[in-house]
Amino acid sequence: MEAYDVIDRQYAAAMKFDREDNNRDRFYSYPVRCDGAAGMPQENFYRAMNRTEALGWLAPGRTAVPDSEGHHPWASYRNYSLSYLTRKNNYTYLLEVHAPDFLPWMREIGFISGKAEAGDISWGIGGKSSNGWGGTKPANDALKALYKHAYPTINQNLVKGGLRALAVQLAPYMFKQSIKWVKVVNLRSQKP
Repeated sequence: MEAYDVIDRQYAAAMKFDREDNNRDRFYSYPVRCDGAAGMPQENFYRAMNRTEALGWLAPGRTAVPDSEGHHPWASYRNYSLSYLTRKNNYTYLLEVHAPDFLPWMREIGFISGKAEAGDISWGIGGKSSNGWGGTKPANDALKALYKHAYPTINQNLVKGGLRALAVQLAPYMFKQSIKWVKVVNLRSQKP
């Protein structure tokens, strides 16, 4: 079955049609590297989102802007994120991102864990992420050096919230820099 929207069709064409729900929304899927709970090391990340955000992650330069007021999580496996691909959330796309250097880099600047959510650990890149943080002297030094490199015009000493605030501001930068590829792995084509 064909996707309803012309923009959705370019992605659905490479996917398997899965089903049509009671609202007549059409669901499509593409194979992923991790459907179930992820093992270590985690290199792939999954997130359900609206089309605007998805197109930002798919665009050259990764123009998507993480939510400054939220956790903005990326899960470790598809099936967790798939539960958010609903009309209620207004999410129609689910992306898989391969970013093998993201977590080692996060740990290097002091992040110690993501947020535990329903059997998964999600890693937030939003302005109010719930990632665990516990900087050490080497991590703090790495954090300050990376911040200076990523944001050379911002005086670190003027950032409110201390070193953790610097780390939270760096998370989206590190995620975008770590991405090797992005693909649409699920689509919910909403009936108009």
